[in-house]
Amino acid sequence: MQWIWALRNIPIGSEWGLALDADQHLLKLFRLDAVHVDEGDHVDHHFTVSGRTVRLRHFLIEENRKEDDIAAWVAKHNRYARLQADDELARVPRRDASGGRRTNG
Repeated sequence: MQWIWALRNIPIGSEWGLALDADQHLLKLFRLDAVHVDEGDHVDHHFTVSGRTVRLRHFLIEENRKEDDIAAWVAKHNRYARLQADDELARVPRRDASGGRRTNG
């Protein structure tokens, strides 16, 4: 959600955007007019790009120093698991009281 807000509200004076998380050593570079972020993603931000893409030549190294503490790592991944489960459940059509399918919501 933070990426969606930023892409919609921050006046960027370039046609290019650079996505950087504090724990990543390699960046995501994209054209602002060609990127879409799924509003249903609460765990990871997945950038969908319309048009041609290329593969990076180097590894993406993630180094989150907070995860040196195993309790923090477990708590983070438990939180991510709950959010991912919510994302998945939101995508499953629900049934009404009579057993018929209805839309999500």
